[in-house]
Amino acid sequence: MGERSKTIGEIGENITKNFFDLIGWSHTLSNESLGCLKSQKHATKSSKKGKRETHGIDYLYSYRSPLENKTINNVILSVKNTDAPYPNNPVNKFKEHIIDLAQTIECFTGSKLKSEQLTKFKHYKKSNDIGVIFWLSQSEETYDDVIAKLENCRIDSNLKFGSIYLVDNQRIEFIFQVVNHLRLSFADHEVLFYYPDTSMNYADSEIKQYGKSLPVEYINSPVIPFLLKQGKGNIDTFCIAVSDNFDGEEMPELIQAARKYTSDLTCDFLFLFPNYVRSKHHKDVTSAINSFENEIENKVKVMSYQPDYRSLNDAG
Repeated sequence: MGERSKTIGEIGENITKNFFDLIGWSHTLSNESLGCLKSQKHATKSSKKGKRETHGIDYLYSYRSPLENKTINNVILSVKNTDAPYPNNPVNKFKEHIIDLAQTIECFTGSKLKSEQLTKFKHYKKSNDIGVIFWLSQSEETYDDVIAKLENCRIDSNLKFGSIYLVDNQRIEFIFQVVNHLRLSFADHEVLFYYPDTSMNYADSEIKQYGKSLPVEYINSPVIPFLLKQGKGNIDTFCIAVSDNFDGEEMPELIQAARKYTSDLTCDFLFLFPNYVRSKHHKDVTSAINSFENEIENKVKVMSYQPDYRSLNDAG
């Protein structure tokens, strides 16, 4: 049993490590250990003499935020990979995962490891310590969307942390499929994540409009923006990938968002959905474009990032 558990754990670590490479988190530290600063408060049933000595960090990724002025994000990543199906009611198990990670973050905040990470950066004013739980199930009998079943989950108010994100099968699959689809369909382009100008990042001269690294804030967002660059300095296509199915009524809002984000760029628009089929949805796309009364000069294209044979009609 122990050997099987170790194998499943190693599979989870290998999956997430390769996923980090896919989203530009390639400079992560792995298998770090922290001394516990709250030994009695953080004690578990297995703690010796009722005191906890250490916390384990599966992965740690520190980077300069492209979404917030002069800010360093330290992302503490916990990998929970299982070959069992997700529980029908995942609340209790999720609370176990979040308590463990929240306590790790609390001790990381005052740790030598954090200080060492921050010495790698210059000219910053603040840092955020952010948690991400990768809760993945390898079972073929499981459902994918754990997050939807946790909407009414209440977290212990005594836990001390800023933000913790959850990545389940559905979330990791969405990002994996979109990035792979873009790299395959636009092999002659550089696929980059887009960082919009906001009131929180406009004053930082070191922040660029796009880059190879996925901001942690996008990790469980249903909408992810990209830029597809071809050639030196050329920006050809602005892309919005959506995890939800195509909805003709929402299409004008997405086009408007694309126009707002790219007001200073010359580019085409690309929208990706899991279920788009030209023969079923093209009229809705045309209607959405026409609703702007010829104000759109950009070429608009819609595709599925889960294409089947019907996608052969997209070029027609």
